Amino acid sequence: MKNSIKILAAFGILILMFFTASAQTNDWIGKWNTTLAGKNTLGDLTITKSSNGEYIGVFPNGKIAGKMTPSGDLKGTYTRTTNSFDITGMGKMGEFRFVMYADKKSFLGYYKPEGKSDWQSDNWNGKRQTGPTLVQQIEIKDIKKRGEVLKDYKLPTWTGTWKTDTFGVFKVLDTGSKYNNTEAIKIEGKFFIKGSGDFIDIIDVVGYHRDNTPKVFEGTFKHGNKTGYLVITFGTPTDNDFSGYLNYHSIPGKTREIPKIQEKRVYVKGHRTSSSKPNMHTPN
Repeated sequence: MKNSIKILAAFGILILMFFTASAQTNDWIGKWNTTLAGKNTLGDLTITKSSNGEYIGVFPNGKIAGKMTPSGDLKGTYTRTTNSFDITGMGKMGEFRFVMYADKKSFLGYYKPEGKSDWQSDNWNGKRQTGPTLVQQIEIKDIKKRGEVLKDYKLPTWTGTWKTDTFGVFKVLDTGSKYNNTEAIKIEGKFFIKGSGDFIDIIDVVGYHRDNTPKVFEGTFKHGNKTGYLVITFGTPTDNDFSGYLNYHSIPGKTREIPKIQEKRVYVKGHRTSSSKPNMHTPN
């Protein structure tokens, strides 16, 4: 019985040593955000380990190569491609030494450019970029799983004709194109306000929605010689109803004082009467 306990204890120690050694040898592997003296960013430093035990790192316009010392430091050489705008003082090549903090999340670094006899005073420091937590990994898997189930799901669209309580008929075209080279989707709209006789007052609108908030329409508008911005949201009580506001802003005439922007907010509600692609040139 005692021999069995000893064997199990020895086996446990071996496993612990193995995992400890593995953790130590892998401490430097990963992505680090590095700076000089906490000011000048050197960008992301991605470190991997080759089959011969050498650590290789790549960062913008440069790379490192080194080995881990018995104390756990990473020591080696660096090479860089420099240009006339380089203000780091690191030169084209030199030596480095990284000392890991106990938390394993950051390091204190030293560098010595070729031709210099001393380590430079502006430390080459780094912070580890951590990957997603276990909870986040589970959430990501869940999102992917739901994405497979909902792959045929279509995002709600603003396209259609809406009857409003304030500004007459609102015609909207959810274009599907990008808005100002962003990830947002461009939306074009026109309010057709019927006045006396055949007079039609038009408010031109351009804005966007994002895929993660498809029911929120934000943008700017032009109404005669007035401009402003609007924020409207559909979904209450259904995707065929919206509510929001238009904020008019105007600058007073010239005065001796600095003019202040004056705003007037007008609220609006609407109900979709058609989901078909509208004719954006007529109110009918």
